[in-house]
Amino acid sequence: SAVYGQGINFKVSNPVAMATALTEFRKSETGKKFPGTMLLNQMMAGGENETTHQLITFFPSAASMDAGAAMTVPENADYMAAYEAVQGASEVVGRNLTRLLRGRGSVSTPGAVTNIIQLEVTDAAAFMEAVDKLWDSKPFKEFPGGVYFGDLMGGGENLTTHFVSFVAPNMEALYQGMDVIRASSDMAEYTKNANSFRNYTGNYVTRTLMRSVGDY
Repeated sequence: SAVYGQGINFKVSNPVAMATALTEFRKSETGKKFPGTMLLNQMMAGGENETTHQLITFFPSAASMDAGAAMTVPENADYMAAYEAVQGASEVVGRNLTRLLRGRGSVSTPGAVTNIIQLEVTDAAAFMEAVDKLWDSKPFKEFPGGVYFGDLMGGGENLTTHFVSFVAPNMEALYQGMDVIRASSDMAEYTKNANSFRNYTGNYVTRTLMRSVGDY
């Protein structure tokens, strides 16, 4: 089943205050009941993107995302304390909604690094046919970490419709896994006609700093 995500990109001026605000929120009564897993990621490589940090909250269903939204309102003192602290420590530079449609392997934990490749799909049928083959290939199955695929809504001026993310325990494993995939005959077959059904819109690397889960 799909996992739903809400992403907020920040230009952070006070990382310690940001991390403290999220920790205090999770310790609050609201935070303990909040139906989502929060990841605070540091942007390691993103081109000219102003993002320094990324907060992604994953929900097990769209209904639980709605339940989380009902908790993050001005009337909730726990939420407002965290909101004001985050606002004072950062500037929001982007927002989006994602769905994880497929996943395999380990998830992001503190210290893990993730390579996220964003795509604009122009021919959905041809794209999914090619992705199905690549997903079942040996390099994808043996990647030393986790591989995830999903779609994106609300990227603003960013034309991204889909993404693939590769999660590894460290940079050495990430480089090794990506090198194997890029050198494979499966990837060569995928890229042969890829320009006819997708365009690249982004490619960046993050490191997970915090992962917090409520008591739900």
